[in-house]
Amino acid sequence: MKRLLPALVLGSLLSAPAVAQHRTCFVPMMFYGAVNTHACSHDTTDDGPNEPTRFGGFIGLSGFADRRGTHFGGGDLSAHYRLTPRFLTGLRGSAAFSRRVSQRPAYENVAKPMVGFTSVTWSNGLILNETPKTRVTLLAGVGAGWATLRDRAQEVPVRNSCGCDETEYKKIGSTTAFVTETGVAGSYKLNSEVWLTVQGLYRGWYNVNRGSLPGEFSHYVLSVGVSMPDRRP
Repeated sequence: MKRLLPALVLGSLLSAPAVAQHRTCFVPMMFYGAVNTHACSHDTTDDGPNEPTRFGGFIGLSGFADRRGTHFGGGDLSAHYRLTPRFLTGLRGSAAFSRRVSQRPAYENVAKPMVGFTSVTWSNGLILNETPKTRVTLLAGVGAGWATLRDRAQEVPVRNSCGCDETEYKKIGSTTAFVTETGVAGSYKLNSEVWLTVQGLYRGWYNVNRGSLPGEFSHYVLSVGVSMPDRRP
């Protein structure tokens, strides 16, 4: 019995380092597993911010003056797809009107002329320079335009889409033209969702039907607005 007790004590002392070593290895493995489990759970539940796509767009206010000094105001709206790292393609729509038009021979029978312009173009862009905060793009497009002349001194009854009766200024005439656009756009990143964009364009109108409206509608356009970012392919 006296020999058995020391042997048991000696055996327990010799086995202690092994137990301690086993526990030391076990605890970090459990902690490491817990950290990994938390990280995986975090990765699966937090998707982070939405990544931009190759689609982008622009909306803004525009203004221009025709060759006789009449000022027009309106808006531009466009959407594009980024085909390559430098090339964009899409559609642009614009509309503008003026309530005070200078008198000219084509308006001699109109007491208070009002002219409106509308155009739709296939618009393309070539990115000249791009940084994380700025972008400069060369623009070019072709399409069709419509100009309408109305007389604010005359009102005619019409029925709107809801079936209600209302009045509008009398339409005197309209014309259709082939339209081209060339210019440049500069953008500055305000945040991850919105860019401030300024566009300068020369919009040429060609083959305008001569009648109640003048034949020269070409003008320089300045647009200021916001654009949605697209992703570099």
